[in-house]
Amino acid sequence: SRYPPYGGATSIQSLNEMWAQVKQGIDRIYNMEGISKPQYMKMYTDIYNYCTSVDPARNCVTQPLAKKGKGEARGAKDTGGGARFVGDELYTKLKDDLKARVVDLKRGADGKVGNDLLEYFYTHWSRFRKCSVTVDGIFNYLNRNWVKRECDEGRKNIYFVYQLALNTWKEHWLKPHQAQVIPALMSEIERERRGENILKSAYLKVIIDCYVELGFESDDGGAASAMAASGSPAPASGGSGSRGGSSRSHVGGGGGGSGKGGSSTDRLHFYEEMFERQFLDETEQFYRVESRDFLQQNSVTAYLAKAERRLEEERKRCSDYVHRSTEEKLLARCMEALLAAHLSVFWQEFPALLDADREQDLGRMYRLCSHVQQPHRADAAGGSDSLPVNGLDRLVELFEQYVADRGLEAVKSVSSAVLSSEGQDAKLYVDTILGCTASTTIWCCRPSATIAALLKLWTRPA
Repeated sequence: SRYPPYGGATSIQSLNEMWAQVKQGIDRIYNMEGISKPQYMKMYTDIYNYCTSVDPARNCVTQPLAKKGKGEARGAKDTGGGARFVGDELYTKLKDDLKARVVDLKRGADGKVGNDLLEYFYTHWSRFRKCSVTVDGIFNYLNRNWVKRECDEGRKNIYFVYQLALNTWKEHWLKPHQAQVIPALMSEIERERRGENILKSAYLKVIIDCYVELGFESDDGGAASAMAASGSPAPASGGSGSRGGSSRSHVGGGGGGSGKGGSSTDRLHFYEEMFERQFLDETEQFYRVESRDFLQQNSVTAYLAKAERRLEEERKRCSDYVHRSTEEKLLARCMEALLAAHLSVFWQEFPALLDADREQDLGRMYRLCSHVQQPHRADAAGGSDSLPVNGLDRLVELFEQYVADRGLEAVKSVSSAVLSSEGQDAKLYVDTILGCTASTTIWCCRPSATIAALLKLWTRPA
């Protein structure tokens, strides 16, 4: 095989003896003490030797393992009940060990709330995840042979080692603390919206990304069969703080490879159920309350500037720490609360902005209203009247009416002088029309429908 036994023969005589030595290395990895390259390869080779030289009847090594050819290695892999028995025993020991570690970390978080809980989550999840990558590499032979075969045969609740570690964290740390973690996350995000100092956004990103990475069902039946295509791991150091050696990229279970099949949409189910749903609900509620209170105390133009700024902040929030799949849904909920619920207020203010030539505010109102593409559920007063599907529809109507009213009023004011001059004062008539349209030129050059309406009004015979 590619990786012959480290140092030739092995002195391991039973699963328990082999496991006792491997566990010492695992302890060092998860305790952040690190292991050297030779230690890493010794652990890898002990597991390899044990799995390929076991006597299934006695569950012990029959002879030291010499370097094998490819055919012999495949023969060991394809051994019937014995190979499965050995993999099962070793897998169970590792599974129990991981559970004990995570349960211990869970006890350390009991009683913590708010920032204390989030900092604990960030610190210990980051370490656990990184160390599990290294442990997965050490058990790569088990992954590529016993685990893969069990998954291919449809056995439930069998995972590649890295995914086993993730599932252990999910079941024995995250779910028991879910009722405390989510409120703490929501509180931090709301504090950020209020301009208060919060945890580093990098911390929040790691915690929220955890929900994405844990997005596989417990009964998926294993990890993706693509793992089998990966080769044996290169020698590497173990965990953060390893002495000597360089780290390796995680191949196989890395990134929480999903169970059999499993699209990216399927893998987001856990994230959507545990985090995203409440995040979207609380975001909409926050902006409904804030927008209502702000409009009661400030002008519409000040609100438009604030709404535009809030939408930009939410876009940045998605790029900083919320999963990218949430952005479209988040902005839709924000526009519902910030814009659609207050369209009637914008429409009432629109003619006054035209009268005052508030070009910047008109442009902002146009941009914001153009985002409203669906009818909202209720108006600001809680009514159920249906509003236009497109937020610009009513603005176009108001603009047409504004042009008609102001234009006719201006023309009437000079019509007597023009008529009495028998056409000599035609320039006065034209200048009056141009003066009426100058204040609306910039705004009306945006929507083509408005331009058409404007031209119809001004070219219609008297």
